[in-house]
Amino acid sequence: MTSYIEARVALEQVPPDLETARAALGYAMLSAPKDPHLWLTKAEIERLAGDRKACTAAIATARKLSADPQRADELAQQCDAIGSGDSSPAAEAITVD
Repeated sequence: MTSYIEARVALEQVPPDLETARAALGYAMLSAPKDPHLWLTKAEIERLAGDRKACTAAIATARKLSADPQRADELAQQCDAIGSGDSSPAAEAITVD
């Protein structure tokens, strides 16, 4: 859980430290890959990075893992507002075994 807290602290920086947040969250997800809250946090990171496809993919995975529907809907609306121009390769919903 410490890694998750590190990710949240990095997101609260002004401006957000997305590199640190991604790294810390990635580590947290190694021990809890089926935690929908972590996937919603990943979506938040990708939203802040302006990566609409990665944001949408993380939300899709979170929903498959029974994420809080209200929070997922809020993030989905925010991701949709990013627009279609992202600079990353196309992201697909991630399969969690």
